[in-house]
Formats: sequence, structure tokens, C-alpha cells
Amino acid sequence: MNFDDPELYETLANPQHENHKNVKRFLEAIGICHTVITENKKTENKENFVQYNASSPDELAIVNGARHLGFAF
Repeated sequence: MNFDDPELYETLANPQHENHKNVKRFLEAIGICHTVITENKKTENKENFVQYNASSPDELAIVNGARHLGFAF
């Protein structure tokens, strides 16, 4: 994923920002309103990680983007 938006990161990091609550609510809504399934996997080095699977590539991209911002489901 190649997502980089300094303004979004700043908004999330600053609870006093006027849009902080709105952005957090949006990301929380993504956590509730999706059909993505998590699958526990192991790397070749036996390290655990969670992989998301979805029937829609758009939905998978949105949930992966939220995970990138610190909202894992």
C-alpha cells in the first residue's frame, strides 16, 4: 500500500483537531460495516500475522488502509 497523507496522520494524532472525532468515527464504522474475514497465518520464520480476505477488492483495500492507520479488525 502506498498511502501517505500527513494531514490525516496529524488529525488522528491530535485529539484537539476539529475533525479528530469524525475521522475516528469513520474508521470505527469501517470496523463494523464490512464482510472481511481474518485468517491467522505464519511466515516461513514461524511468526504469526493476520491476513484479511474479502470478496471485494475495494472492501479489502479500505480495511487494509484502516489497519495501516492503526485500526485493526
